Amino acid sequence: MSDAAARLFFGTAQCLAGYGVARSPGEGTRVWDRLAAVRAAVAAGVGGFDTAAAYGPGERFLGLAARRVGGGRGASARIGRVVTKISAAEAAHDPGGPAAGVRRLIEGARARLAPAAVDAVLIHDPAAFFAGPAEAIVQGLEDARADGLCRAAGLSLYDGAEIEAMLRLWRPDLVQAPGNLADRRLFRSGTIDRLVDAGVEIHLRSLYLQGALFLAPDALPAHLAPLRPLVEALAGYDATTRIAVCLAPFLADRRIGGVVIGARSHEETVQALAAARRALDAPPALGDFSLEDERVLNPALWPRP
Repeated sequence: MSDAAARLFFGTAQCLAGYGVARSPGEGTRVWDRLAAVRAAVAAGVGGFDTAAAYGPGERFLGLAARRVGGGRGASARIGRVVTKISAAEAAHDPGGPAAGVRRLIEGARARLAPAAVDAVLIHDPAAFFAGPAEAIVQGLEDARADGLCRAAGLSLYDGAEIEAMLRLWRPDLVQAPGNLADRRLFRSGTIDRLVDAGVEIHLRSLYLQGALFLAPDALPAHLAPLRPLVEALAGYDATTRIAVCLAPFLADRRIGGVVIGARSHEETVQALAAARRALDAPPALGDFSLEDERVLNPALWPRP
């Protein structure tokens, strides 16, 4: 289990506020259940946790978890690596300049997360990064890393074009990008290999496509109809095996340093940990259900409810 768990990162967006197309109204869990979920994940040896100031109380909650679960001050390593994100647009408008804005945002994240340490800082809004003073923001990230405010710096990106543009400008430590059974574009295009060759650590997110892969086939909204063959195939498995099937090809790929998944409760966290163990025990293989349609694969392009 240790190898699979060590590459799992649990996202705070799901457990604190509800997230994705499959969420229920009023979703979110009590603090005790959230802390039990973190305790189970830490006990299993997970890689860490993924958060952002934009995810509501996620950073403050992980600071609380470091005190309650990790054992107090100096115990940040006990809850694993913490990856957080900041806004390029906000940094760009800082009165002291973009680099100063980056430092201010990282220092704010560190204060909210304390005593948990910030392992990696990612830019959350790539469009604003590329449209704005990207070089100054990169300088701010590199200065923060050099001064020990974080161990690694990078970007959270959406597609191969953004990754190629980033590599022309900067070689970050870490990139977070989408990938799942429906969306293998970064693998097919060779982008994953180019990141590996550049020495960039890769974390995949959207393994469940914001929960769409777990919907009942008849519950799929019209704009996600192309997912139906895959959703029908997954619906034939029990819940834990379904998660395992979604994780298996990516946990088995040693080029991938981490996979970011969501769990809305202690129960779902335990289920995901069991699924990760099963994912490395040769779960049933599916056919190729990958798609290319950006309107289906990019949740930012989905119609707003």
